[in-house]
Amino acid sequence: MIGPMDPLWWSEKLIAVAVIVQLSELLAVRSVYSDVGVWRWNTIRQDFAFLPQWCRRILDGGLRAGRFELVLVSGLVAAVCLLFRSSAALLAVMLCVSYLVALRWRGAFNGGSDSMVLTVLLSLFVARLFSAYPTIVFASACFVAVQVVSSYFVAGVVKLREPTWRDGSALGMILRTPALVGARIHQTSALQRQLPLRGLAVGVIGLELAAPLILISFPICLALVPLYALFHLGNAYLLGLNRFLLAWGSALPCVVFVSRVLSG
Repeated sequence: MIGPMDPLWWSEKLIAVAVIVQLSELLAVRSVYSDVGVWRWNTIRQDFAFLPQWCRRILDGGLRAGRFELVLVSGLVAAVCLLFRSSAALLAVMLCVSYLVALRWRGAFNGGSDSMVLTVLLSLFVARLFSAYPTIVFASACFVAVQVVSSYFVAGVVKLREPTWRDGSALGMILRTPALVGARIHQTSALQRQLPLRGLAVGVIGLELAAPLILISFPICLALVPLYALFHLGNAYLLGLNRFLLAWGSALPCVVFVSRVLSG
């Protein structure tokens, strides 16, 4: 049954919001990919010289200035529609548009968040396309869950190996970096002086290293998932990483679903 009780329903609605925000942001900065912008298509199209001519024509038709905005609007409309009804076709449109966006920016516009959005969209599309086959639906959710758990665990291992993360100095440096915190530099600098940075850094490392446990125990999953959501919410507030909040937020319901099934 497709509805609020459907394990993937929440992922669909959250990924729709994520795509709406991403595409709206891209439309707001369309001057940078215009014919006189720094990301003009005439320069980037040279990266695809190895493709067959028919394929290059398709890309030229969809990614050049003037046409690319129409592609973004089509994805935006599909995402808004997905808020009101579940559909494999709508997910397919969003997936194609998000993939074209990645091509337009030579891989990603916003790094890991774009990759997670593509992962969630692909998995949800497959799940909805084969909704009559529970095994395929579960496998699709597992694909997202593994990506989420891996992203946390690998990040935790990298931080654990860095002395500057273990003693909290790396976190303090982040809170003092204008390029990362932007207009909140004074606020985050004050926090840096007041907060127990070493304890917070160790807590973040521990939370990330604990990620595999959420697939082993459903009670642990229910305890940790809200903490991951708060972690991304804090990053969005302090560092402006709103895309990561929405991308990983849309993936977390899949993690809960997989953990529940595995726990029996």
